[in-house]
Amino acid sequence: MIIASNIEEIENAFDFTDSIITGVKWVNHLTDLSISVDYYWDIQDGKSETRELTLVFKDCLKAEFSMPSKFTQLSKDEINVNSWFTIVLFERVYNSRQTNMGLHHINIYTFDYTHPWVKILCKEVILEQK
Repeated sequence: MIIASNIEEIENAFDFTDSIITGVKWVNHLTDLSISVDYYWDIQDGKSETRELTLVFKDCLKAEFSMPSKFTQLSKDEINVNSWFTIVLFERVYNSRQTNMGLHHINIYTFDYTHPWVKILCKEVILEQK
């Protein structure tokens, strides 16, 4: 079920900070990137459970993932793996050239605020609830 049908609606109604990424996959003939999250803010809003929401980045032209080298040097026992995938910032980057072409540039940060975990360039963003 679609609960937000464009990036403006998503930005105005949802805050993905502290939500945990639970799945990443390519769908629709490998043109759409689907990122599932355990939406943290439901608990803050007084609900007893969190929702599983899915961000779908439609017609992706680019999805560039990056893991900081400092994490690759640690063993799994030395770090909480969930912290690798806890969103600290969901950001739309405004670039006049890309915006004029009808594209959205989205960065999702999970480690810190300097290096995005993923940089996405797509034509449309929707939010679904399972």
